[in-house]
Amino acid sequence: MPLDLGCEAPSYWDATPEAERGPGSFLNSELCLLRRGEDVDYFMRGCLALPIIGMNENFVFGLWTSLSRQNFDRAIELNNEAVLDPDEGNPFGWLSNAVPGFPNCLNLKLRVHHSPHPQRPFFELEPSDHPLAIAQRVGISTDDVVQIVAPLISH
Repeated sequence: MPLDLGCEAPSYWDATPEAERGPGSFLNSELCLLRRGEDVDYFMRGCLALPIIGMNENFVFGLWTSLSRQNFDRAIELNNEAVLDPDEGNPFGWLSNAVPGFPNCLNLKLRVHHSPHPQRPFFELEPSDHPLAIAQRVGISTDDVVQIVAPLISH
């Protein structure tokens, strides 16, 4: 049973037809910049871990968050750092993907915890009563993992 699932792009990238992506828009495995008319959105990929109850493992989603321009620029600077300053801080972002098995996840508030290169940053959802935020705080069962994964591998 896989313990990791990933999204290759922010939902907003996928929802924007290629012809509507402005000059300078790009998507790579870690960062995304999306120009739509006068609007510019900045995204970074990271990991959202859900503890699996009764196991010493996490179920990890590779997801995207939006960032401010300033935090995006700083993420680029930190991308190659092997050691991070503990006082770096945890920038604010908005979850930018739908998450299988959880309703209405787009734009959940989160904090980015940068990790030393080559690890991806991890995302900590702000406390709320959203099922994904609860799952990150208290964990999910192995049955929950099966329910999340089964529809994805049966195709």
